[in-house]
Amino acid sequence: MFIVGIHCTVLLVALILCCLITFFVCKLKECKYRVGFYLLLECYILVMIKVVIMPIFIMNSSTCAEFFEHMEKSIVYNVQIIPLRSILNILSVGSFSSMIQIVGNIILLMPIAFIVVWLTESSRKWFVVGFGLLITILIEAVQYVISITTMYPCHAVDIDDIILNYCGYLLAVMLIYQIKRNTPDIFFRVKKCFVK
Repeated sequence: MFIVGIHCTVLLVALILCCLITFFVCKLKECKYRVGFYLLLECYILVMIKVVIMPIFIMNSSTCAEFFEHMEKSIVYNVQIIPLRSILNILSVGSFSSMIQIVGNIILLMPIAFIVVWLTESSRKWFVVGFGLLITILIEAVQYVISITTMYPCHAVDIDDIILNYCGYLLAVMLIYQIKRNTPDIFFRVKKCFVK
């Protein structure tokens, strides 16, 4: 079996390369967004790849044959489509690592909410709401495709992940709009740090 993953060292090197390329491109071009915006976006994308997609398990033919024999020639792709089942199971266990999984799923898409609200006009609220749902469904679809392609259930495709990701995204969107409505000077001051 071959495992594709991103080690912390590789992640750091990729981040440094992204930073250098970003600085170089922003020097050459008049960028609409500030360098800090690009750097945070690159960090977020790299962390998302590490957390959501990696590791990927690739089996050679002999390992694959042993795996199918062990699974009695059936593939289990870890697909859970019953809403709230995983969440209730995790809450019934009540361990710290279980709670981290729930909290992690809630905060996973919150940074995207900030980016989408900053980059869209306030008249496009339906786009903002729909974009979060699209992203979380795409994440689960990518995990499913990886499991089918590698024929190894390395990622669980779970409706509860979609629910938690989307709830966290919507909480962030509501918080941002509340800040924008109640304290617009703070909203626009923070936005100006990232968007010119």
